[in-house]
Amino acid sequence: MSNVDQFIEMTESEAVYEQECQKLEKRGKRLRRAALTTGILTVVSIIATIYTTIAVRWVLVEWQQPEKTAYEISEGMTSFKFGIFLELVVCIVDVIIGVTLGLIIVGAGVNPATAVTICTFKIVQQAVSAANIIFLVGASVLLDQSSSLYEVVQKYFYSDNLPPIGTQLSYLLLVVNQYGYYLQQSK
Repeated sequence: MSNVDQFIEMTESEAVYEQECQKLEKRGKRLRRAALTTGILTVVSIIATIYTTIAVRWVLVEWQQPEKTAYEISEGMTSFKFGIFLELVVCIVDVIIGVTLGLIIVGAGVNPATAVTICTFKIVQQAVSAANIIFLVGASVLLDQSSSLYEVVQKYFYSDNLPPIGTQLSYLLLVVNQYGYYLQQSK
């Protein structure tokens, strides 16, 4: 049997079918890769959210007592700053999750308008989250005793009056962050 006899001739429809199968196989690999990426990033987002909820919102922030909150954040500034960093990580990761979910949905054959809607809501949610992060950074600037700005903040925002305006401003930023967080979670 020669090499020529080993090849089986395909009809044109069989060749087209073989090409379609190869395209579907490539699409399936891309969808699996996007799904794996989305799953890993979702786990990262969940772990970071658990930390920020427990270590920052439950431990450091006492919503009924602004002075205690300012003291707790000042004493636990490293934990608070790490929480801010993880909030930023969640913000970035959730945008990527929204985009990959959109790609997965389009790749699975769902209407692209649905995917665009999902991506849009995910990005708007993260815009609110980014504003919340700004409030947390503002509170940390007002309360971080090791910061180079702390001396300026003490001079201009704190007074002999009780409670000092710096504590009030930091608490205001935290309250705005709290309601922004509720808005963000309501989607």
